[in-house]
Amino acid sequence: MTLFGNSLEAQVSRALFQQDLYRRMLDAYQERINKENFQSKKSEEEFWSNYNKLIESITSTKAEIDNFYQQSDLYLFPNKQLANEALTKLEELRKNFLKKYDGIPKGEQATGWAYFANKESRDIKEHLKDDFIPHALDYFKLLNNHLTSLQPILFVHACMTGMPEIATGILEQRYSAAISSAQFSELELDKTRWDQSWKAYVECKANLLKTNTQIIDSWQPWGESDIEAILRDYEVVVKKSKLAADDFMKLLNKIESKIDKLWEMKKRQEISGKSNSAKEPDTFEKIEKLAKLYELGAITESEYLAKKAELLKRIK
Repeated sequence: MTLFGNSLEAQVSRALFQQDLYRRMLDAYQERINKENFQSKKSEEEFWSNYNKLIESITSTKAEIDNFYQQSDLYLFPNKQLANEALTKLEELRKNFLKKYDGIPKGEQATGWAYFANKESRDIKEHLKDDFIPHALDYFKLLNNHLTSLQPILFVHACMTGMPEIATGILEQRYSAAISSAQFSELELDKTRWDQSWKAYVECKANLLKTNTQIIDSWQPWGESDIEAILRDYEVVVKKSKLAADDFMKLLNKIESKIDKLWEMKKRQEISGKSNSAKEPDTFEKIEKLAKLYELGAITESEYLAKKAELLKRIK
């Protein structure tokens, strides 16, 4: 006895069952085919997407390197001969890459599924996988190594540009002008603090310039160095130099302000003396000027009190 029996109704049911079974088998087969096509298309699109990203990375990295060598205001620049050799090699690498790249799909061509479905495009893809992409990856690695090697030099340039008081030697000029001023010896200041701050600045700057030279002299255009360690150590040196410069500059600003005020006061005294050459200032005017000198730090408290007492004795 069969599942559906031998009646007409049973034969119809059996036919419907078989039809349903075939339909489900066909649907399952079609679903598998569609899934395989989808996976294949997805894989294909991912391949070309990664290919485009590689080309874009090469282009942007080369542009950054070109931008470095076009800067004319670099505070420090590597050995000229070594830099010229690097430029020559970069040009050779670029030409070799362009030869490989000639005839390869570019831009929108390297994104369309339909374009790469034909045999010619599949042949191009195999050429890419076996020949061009390995070459492009090697080229990108060399470019990236070179760009990475330039980072310490760029950091040196950025730091020194951001600290003009150190890079230009302006603090040294201001220091010399202050200590050679006629009013400097008349100021009341903490000489020990002043000398210690100046010494700390000079030592930190010398260490900074020495580190700059070491970074430049150790530059390897194509080597793989621990750039993070170099930048980390250099940052410590820069911070110490900046702190020392800021500390000394604060003291220097105060000293320069006192010198300027003292000079202005003496200038006013000279002008007043010329206009009243025959007239001697009264005692109260002298005491007032004496108080200003004391406020400016031009005289000590003991000197101020002694001179004030002397003037007060003159008042009848």
